[in-house]
Amino acid sequence: MRCFAAEIFLFLAVACHPTPAATPTPTGSAEPVALTVRNHHWADVRVYAIHGGVRERLGLVPAASSRAFELPLRILSSGASIRLAASPVGGAHGFTSENILVRPGQVVTWTLETELARSTVMVQ
Repeated sequence: MRCFAAEIFLFLAVACHPTPAATPTPTGSAEPVALTVRNHHWADVRVYAIHGGVRERLGLVPAASSRAFELPLRILSSGASIRLAASPVGGAHGFTSENILVRPGQVVTWTLETELARSTVMVQ
């Protein structure tokens, strides 16, 4: 009988012991890449990100203005190397940047000039 009482006491002690709160695990704490496009071109320009052989449209930047975009993390999942492409609305000649190495949380500034081939990219 004493053995049975000890087992009940042990069971109650374990059952009534508060369980520690589950600690949250980080679920992809990586930040997206911010892209700012400054369009000095005379036409509105469609902007694309090229990653892993896929060309993904980011949006339109009106002539003589700037626009901010956020590159989704899935773009970086195929590697940290991307290219940016600009296609002027109503124009025949677009431009594609060189490979750009980016990491989550960085800021990319792409300045499109009136002659798109003179455009510059800055990564911070």
